[in-house]
Amino acid sequence: MPPIESPIGKILEATRVKMSGSYGNVKQMWIPPDNDPLTGNVSGPERYYSADLWQFIWSPFRQFRDFCQLNSVECVHGCGCGKLIQKGSRWRPMFKHGEIVWLMYDRILCKSCKRYTSTIDPRFLAKLPTIVTERLPFITTATGPGIHVDMIFMLNSLKTKQIIEGSFASMINEVHRIRYDRSRVGYFDRMEHTAKQDTSGFYDQQMIPPMYSPYNQPGHFGGIKLTKAALKAASNSYMKAKENYMQNSFQLQSDAALFTDHTHKFPKAIRASGRPGKIFSAGYTGVGLEGAINFERLTFTKSNAELKQFIGEYKEGRDNADAGRLRMHGSDNLAGDGSLFTNPNTFGDDLNQNVVPFQPPSPNCVRAS
Repeated sequence: MPPIESPIGKILEATRVKMSGSYGNVKQMWIPPDNDPLTGNVSGPERYYSADLWQFIWSPFRQFRDFCQLNSVECVHGCGCGKLIQKGSRWRPMFKHGEIVWLMYDRILCKSCKRYTSTIDPRFLAKLPTIVTERLPFITTATGPGIHVDMIFMLNSLKTKQIIEGSFASMINEVHRIRYDRSRVGYFDRMEHTAKQDTSGFYDQQMIPPMYSPYNQPGHFGGIKLTKAALKAASNSYMKAKENYMQNSFQLQSDAALFTDHTHKFPKAIRASGRPGKIFSAGYTGVGLEGAINFERLTFTKSNAELKQFIGEYKEGRDNADAGRLRMHGSDNLAGDGSLFTNPNTFGDDLNQNVVPFQPPSPNCVRAS
């Protein structure tokens, strides 16, 4: 939270007071910038600090009363109590490409264990209905800045092009530095214009305009560095929250063909420590004719025994999604998993329909010359 007496701090505090009172619009989420530096008189850089200031309000128990109530949520600290109360609001910065969005959230106190959480804590969000949490466009962690979900989508796409968290964070930080330089130059250009239009001689007497703040001065321009650790934490938090949804959505991507690979390559990078049981040693992947992933499963070994039940469930998923008959299957081991797809007891008879069995030529057959 920026200092309350700073230019940005005053704006955020005014919003907090307004939203906490009865005259605040509890349904409002996005608050756009409302401080155009090209209107009115400008005698300092304050209006340039807030020219791109977006605010986001996240108070789900006031904004979505029909879908969630605070008294129906249990404590995230495991005390089993459902007696939670709201204890004021706080602000936290969120990265949104080339902008910093300030998000206002509610602090939550458990009356039993006397411990605090917040409405943007991933553990707390997990207890809210999905249709509510989908309205929050940022990926948050327990502490630190959040990341706009679109940035996570971009990162996941760029990873396939060998651009990972460190490089992506550097690009975002560079964009923020460019925004700072443009804002600073714009401020001095405006002051020069104002001095030329001044007829009272005020700016001649003042000599020089107030200086623009350093890049990272809190409450002024307030530049924040996006770290590799913060980006990786947000990415992992998103994948953990969405894994079940993504796995289920694969069922809708099935088509008339399937190409599978059962390999040791990917799981070689997996490490497991401090937990009982065997480590996964293989991965089984299926891709459709259009290149869409149909499934991805880790297995302990490359034995067909581990795949039988799963392949049957994959067949059931295809039927539920009305994907039609599987007409082609490709594999680098047709004697392995390939035999399971032609086994009626495992996958059904999709691949056996309308197949003419091979007939060896008769010994009396005369070859054409």
